[in-house]
Amino acid sequence: MKLKSIITEIFEVIAPFFFSFLIIIFSPILKFICFKKSLKFSKPKSIVITGTCSGLGRELACKYSSIYKNDLTLLLMGMNEDNLNQVKQICQNHGSIVYTIIENIKNKERMKNHLIEFHSKHPIDLLIANAGTIESQLKESLSFEDKLREISDTNINGMLNTVLPVIPLMESRGCGQIAIVSSLSKNFSSFYVGYSASKAYISTFTKILRNRLHALNIGVYLIEPGYISTPLTQTLKIKPLFEIKIEDAAPEIIEGIENGKSYISFPFSARCVSIISHAVPEFLTDAINSFNSFFFGRFDFHKKDIKNKIN
Repeated sequence: MKLKSIITEIFEVIAPFFFSFLIIIFSPILKFICFKKSLKFSKPKSIVITGTCSGLGRELACKYSSIYKNDLTLLLMGMNEDNLNQVKQICQNHGSIVYTIIENIKNKERMKNHLIEFHSKHPIDLLIANAGTIESQLKESLSFEDKLREISDTNINGMLNTVLPVIPLMESRGCGQIAIVSSLSKNFSSFYVGYSASKAYISTFTKILRNRLHALNIGVYLIEPGYISTPLTQTLKIKPLFEIKIEDAAPEIIEGIENGKSYISFPFSARCVSIISHAVPEFLTDAINSFNSFFFGRFDFHKKDIKNKIN
């Protein structure tokens, strides 16, 4: 191994400790700057949520309607009509005005038309881009490549199809809030390939978008939960660690948005593990992945995928 390579690896190990020490020293100042920069918004009167047929999206819709009741207009989007109607009924029972649209977020033009039409009647105060999928929800008969393309199309393009049409609408109003759901799994390279990679894209996109839209008085919030007990996590072959109940997850998100937090992540235990995992130097990740695979198994392949489907 060349001396330059050895020095680089030593620096990768030492640097996080040094910079963490600096952050500790200057954190009060940095926290104050963040507080001064945070945007203030009144309570939302019009909210759009995608992926509301089940899981986190459903819980957020029900919770928001229970809080704001008849002062709230909701647009709920999903692909299961029966489930969507059930959520609609619950929200209407709380007194909210509720619209539903059966749509696949992968359809760029239709998503744009739906959002523009709704905004023309009920200007969107808060958009929550929640919809997404994971390999374990797809058919096992799909090849590894097909799964990755489906995940990318849904999680990445679907998110863009949801968020991008709303930005100029909020820009023209001079205000608005956009919350985008990612995942702490982006920091774990032993998890599903497509899902984790798509969430890494979403997280980076959201952080940069927040900085870009701040001057336009548009608040952008990155939501990175750990494992939430939802139909999505129930498809996993291994029971997740540090799983949080969905009824506990929604209030965390709502409170974070109300307080203008740029980064909303929970539960505490999963976030700590994620921070530690993210701090591991790249040249040591193969060893860490070996430990993860030994103790927790591999999430990202069905056995027959390994044998027959990688090409």
